[in-house]
Amino acid sequence: RLSLGFQNNVIGLLFVKDLIFIDPEDETRVADFVQIFGRGVHVVWPDDKLGDVLRELKPGKSHMALVRDVNNNDASVDPFYEIKGIITLEDIVEEILGDEIVDETDAFVDGSHAVKVDR
Repeated sequence: RLSLGFQNNVIGLLFVKDLIFIDPEDETRVADFVQIFGRGVHVVWPDDKLGDVLRELKPGKSHMALVRDVNNNDASVDPFYEIKGIITLEDIVEEILGDEIVDETDAFVDGSHAVKVDR
């Protein structure tokens, strides 16, 4: 998944697999591509409860949400929305289980130590 936008103004998500439909020679504009394939961004707040976020993500439209907060640290600048990070459905399930979910894309040194290997 790729976020579309600039810094704290993310307007949508793009799945890399959708790019297979684009012919580079067509010089398709990003705006046109987003109209067809872009997906909305789900936004949550840092003080949202995990159970509430789970209920929002569970129906399946998105397994990921941006965590957004108001930045009012500098009194000389008007407060603005800032993206603090992302949270995934997998993150929430791992917190509930109290254990990490290991899938086929995770790489470890060996099966007995949960030390991730950079690819």
